[in-house]
Amino acid sequence: MPTPKKKLLKALLKKASKFVGLDCNGSISVSFVGPRVITQINQDFLNHEGITDVISFNYNEEKDEVFDENDVEVEIIICVDFALNEGTEREDSSYEYELILYIVHGMLHAVGEDDLDLESRKIMRRREKEVMSELQKEFSFQDIFFLEKNGI
Repeated sequence: MPTPKKKLLKALLKKASKFVGLDCNGSISVSFVGPRVITQINQDFLNHEGITDVISFNYNEEKDEVFDENDVEVEIIICVDFALNEGTEREDSSYEYELILYIVHGMLHAVGEDDLDLESRKIMRRREKEVMSELQKEFSFQDIFFLEKNGI
């Protein structure tokens, strides 16, 4: 699993949430999981078959008097194997880039963006590029995530 530098990751999450328009006074939870876990979550909670790159839940939409400001408001679950495969396969990417892209993608879903049809997918891809470009001005993705010498 990736070992993020937590202080840098928290700063990136704060900046990314601002860029995507995520009003999150509570916290954002980011979990890095393997293919079996994300496949099970995809089945259990979304009724989708198979593996996926990222799943997000926005609990802000369900808030009531039971929640307080310290509760997790947005949960992002990332499949590290998917990120590693994509980052290795694509010349214009890297493992670290894919991890951040999945965070941004999850945040965009949390604010209501969709990628189910061609037009909405184009809009989401454009928004991803805009946010990633802004984040790259301030952060080195390789500085946030570092791989152990013997793999992930």
